[in-house]
Amino acid sequence: MKNRGFTLIELMVALLIGAMFMAGAMAFFLSYNKETDKRQEQTETRETAIATVHYIVRNLRQSGWCADYQNLSFPRIIEGQQYSIGWAYDINSDSLYTAADNSGASLLGGPTDPLVDHYQGNALIADRISYIDFGYRNINGNPISTPVPLDSIDDIFEVTIRVVARSGREFSPPKTYTFPDMSTIFDGFYRYLAEQSVQLRNQAG
Repeated sequence: MKNRGFTLIELMVALLIGAMFMAGAMAFFLSYNKETDKRQEQTETRETAIATVHYIVRNLRQSGWCADYQNLSFPRIIEGQQYSIGWAYDINSDSLYTAADNSGASLLGGPTDPLVDHYQGNALIADRISYIDFGYRNINGNPISTPVPLDSIDDIFEVTIRVVARSGREFSPPKTYTFPDMSTIFDGFYRYLAEQSVQLRNQAG
């Protein structure tokens, strides 16, 4: 019995089938890799928008004024006198605490920084933000027109922050995106809107 090997035709057919299989596998890999990159970009965009809103809210919650003696009073443990509550940002523990009595204000402990964070004019706080706006309401829940006049700033009780972040690169096909102010843009960037309302401490009342 003779051993029969592959003919040239059979070898070429086998190579062709293998090439087709490899081409399909490569196409699937490239498509999967592209989709993975896209989803990663979308996730980063959402995280940027949410983190930016959270950062603004965090600072807004620390804004405002100290309560005065007429509004709040507490028994002071040592002297039994009234004092008011103030706020300062502890850079080590992220705590807020100061106290004031009739003789002046004093910290309850820990190194402190200003009430809200300060930055140089060229400092980068958030990247790829394509839209940001603020809406204001008074203590009755009624909108306050913007820009807010200086004599109406004390009436602000609630602030709504809207931030739109965009991806670092474009995806196809392009489409029209409508911003909260109803302006539009037509491109291939992925965008994500993050929105949150915060009530300000010791404001409007």
